Amino acid sequence: MPVRRLVIRVALVLAGAVVCLAALVAHRHQWSLAGIDLPWGLVLALGTTYLVVRAGALLDAGRAGAVCVAAGWVVAFFYLFSGRPEGDYLFASDWLGYSMLIGGLVVVGAAVVVSMSGPPPAVRDPRHTI
Repeated sequence: MPVRRLVIRVALVLAGAVVCLAALVAHRHQWSLAGIDLPWGLVLALGTTYLVVRAGALLDAGRAGAVCVAAGWVVAFFYLFSGRPEGDYLFASDWLGYSMLIGGLVVVGAAVVVSMSGPPPAVRDPRHTI
């Protein structure tokens, strides 16, 4: 593997970890409108996670980019989710916390599956045949 590709993949893993951290901070933000709490932070966190995993696939010109971003996201997610000796967790046990827990894993998995569902990079050559 060339050094350039290795550097790109390490950068994608780090990008996944940074997006995970940002998503975990942003998912708690809400906006109250007429007594209804709108979870704009959760929507932003899940949408950004999906887009970054898909962008990783495009930047690496293959399926490995999506897997690298997803791996960085999941490793950071479970590291930050693991309990502390005092018993505290990063997530609150409410609907926002559980939505981030389940929704984040579903979004990362869906982005990887969508990235892998297309034709392999060698077949994407736009040659027309008769």
